Amino acid sequence: MKLCDPVHVNFSRRVKLRGKHQLPLRTWRLRVAHSSELPDCTLYSPGPNRVQFPVILPIFLILLLFPLSVASGETQKPDVLIILCDDFNPFYTGFSGDPDARTPHIDSLAKQSAVFTNCYSASAVCMPARTSLVTGLYPHNTGCWGNATDLFVSPGLTSMFSDFKQAGYSTSVIGKTHWYAGNGFKEQFGSKKEYFSGIGIDFFRDVATTFSSRSGSGIYQDYLRRNGLFEKQSADLTDRLKHNQYIARASLLQPEQTCDRMMTDLAIDYLHNAPKSRPYIMMVGFSNPHSPFDPPGKYATMYDPESMSLRPNVKPFKKYGTNYSPDEIRKARAAYLGKISLLDDLVGRIIAAIQERGTFENTILVFTADHGMAVGEHGNIAKGQFWEEVARVPFVLRIPGLTDDGVTSDALVQLIDLYPTLLDVVGGKPAAHLLGQSLLQAIKKPGKTVRDAAFCEIHHDGSLDYMVRTERYKWFVEKGDESLFDLEIDPNELNNLIKAGGHDDVVTSMHEHLRNFLMTGQINYSQGYRPVAERVKGAE
Repeated sequence: MKLCDPVHVNFSRRVKLRGKHQLPLRTWRLRVAHSSELPDCTLYSPGPNRVQFPVILPIFLILLLFPLSVASGETQKPDVLIILCDDFNPFYTGFSGDPDARTPHIDSLAKQSAVFTNCYSASAVCMPARTSLVTGLYPHNTGCWGNATDLFVSPGLTSMFSDFKQAGYSTSVIGKTHWYAGNGFKEQFGSKKEYFSGIGIDFFRDVATTFSSRSGSGIYQDYLRRNGLFEKQSADLTDRLKHNQYIARASLLQPEQTCDRMMTDLAIDYLHNAPKSRPYIMMVGFSNPHSPFDPPGKYATMYDPESMSLRPNVKPFKKYGTNYSPDEIRKARAAYLGKISLLDDLVGRIIAAIQERGTFENTILVFTADHGMAVGEHGNIAKGQFWEEVARVPFVLRIPGLTDDGVTSDALVQLIDLYPTLLDVVGGKPAAHLLGQSLLQAIKKPGKTVRDAAFCEIHHDGSLDYMVRTERYKWFVEKGDESLFDLEIDPNELNNLIKAGGHDDVVTSMHEHLRNFLMTGQINYSQGYRPVAERVKGAE
């Protein structure tokens, strides 16, 4: 028997060898090459860590597999789905130990994922955090230090989706983006559609977030208007903004009428219609649990405020004319957890859609957030600070075959590491400017150190402020005031060592970490340049 050309059969399985050895679940390829007598069969796994061995298969099985592989149109690369939440306190899930949170779907995902318990956002407010995520850079690189009404980062730096396109992926974004604002993109692009195409996004559905939906036009506002909901909802949201957006009060909408439900439905439609012949990367940008504290329907009464536990660093305070006593904080926490449970159910629907699609075992899933949120901790309801509840984010990364049994790592990592990690897993090549690092080796070896310090940056009223977190200590400066905490013995950040004194050596070390970070964490467009004389000599 002679075969004209090598034929490849792709499939994802956990391959078991003789004895105790078992290769992880991943995409394997069966190659049948030219032979004058019997086919030369080799089973191998594509990618940088290539594993291969010869296989002897009956001719009838090979002939049976050929048409199946052609008809199935399977691809060797996994699909990638990123669920990006907004203002998500990293302590408020079941898997992170919250005694009240009901997050069964996210908890189940965490059990089959790598969970990084010390992941820090590059900034503790939406726009710079999201800009850093899709650029792989810090605010001091992009110039986006805080939220802005008109800001546009160079498409050359907004490279995440372009890198995946070059790796053979179709790309899609549904819901909130907020890595740009206003009409700055019109300096280079004629329309928003051209802008998204220019940064490598094939499919985009812009769904207004809760507060954004109170005005303007768009697919979500149009939905509210068609159903007679827009005017009442807009008035309610405006009232919250004028008085206190963090007051716990049920939404006027039902769960199925929320913007996050529309985002979920659009994501599921995409999953139902996306061809399996080409891998996709999709980012779903949810609005929740961002303020207002307005859980809809059953989620408004899911949690009993009186039974709410409070973290040790919660203390009473006054804000926006409201006295936040422990009871008032419990009401806010109950409402916030209600919005998280709504999110959890939506995550469950997306996972179910992937399973129905039949590609769950070849889908990388990410659950994370742009930054966290304090809900009474440290006497505040706020983001934009460097407390653990705010600067840290939940970071759950499921890679079939690698994280099936669950992996937990306390290594210091950053949200900007997600982009290079995903590219590394799928065999893509990241843009040269990235400062994020791949976490793949840390997933394979959970005790492995990724970095000796993590950083966070933000703009406060004319002051550029910084945070440095090492294995034991956290230091930050806000408007010139320094704070230092020993997280090993004070994980709730209750004792500022700066005030206690006697830690000058630690403070000096943290200053040095920051200095090195700012000196070396820069974009260098001249890297690799060779003087003309050197090039001429080299050509001789």
